[in-house]
Amino acid sequence: MPTVCITKDQELQAVRDLATRLGEFSYLGPWLDEIACELERAIRGDMPPMLSIGEAQYRERMISERETELKIRWQKLDDCAREQLHAAARLQASAAAQRDAVTTMARSVGMQVTFRPTR
Repeated sequence: MPTVCITKDQELQAVRDLATRLGEFSYLGPWLDEIACELERAIRGDMPPMLSIGEAQYRERMISERETELKIRWQKLDDCAREQLHAAARLQASAAAQRDAVTTMARSVGMQVTFRPTR
């Protein structure tokens, strides 16, 4: 296999391109974006990159991701509950309109109508 010589800029660009191709929903894409400055500093200083995610940083990231997931779930549940409340209000309004229409029709022909409240 032939040896390929590339510049520091080309190597850094290749890493940026890889992060972009992997995307934000991959494991490495966001990590490569996050360490880009540290990686560039090491390469420009002619040092081999010694990169790792520390345990505390890993836990912090995992907690943050779980918080985000929970917030999204909570928002979806809240949206669903609001929609159900709106649907119930629409049904109640429809039932009241139908009751009023029946009452009006019944009274127009001389009937006495009484509705009992339901629980």
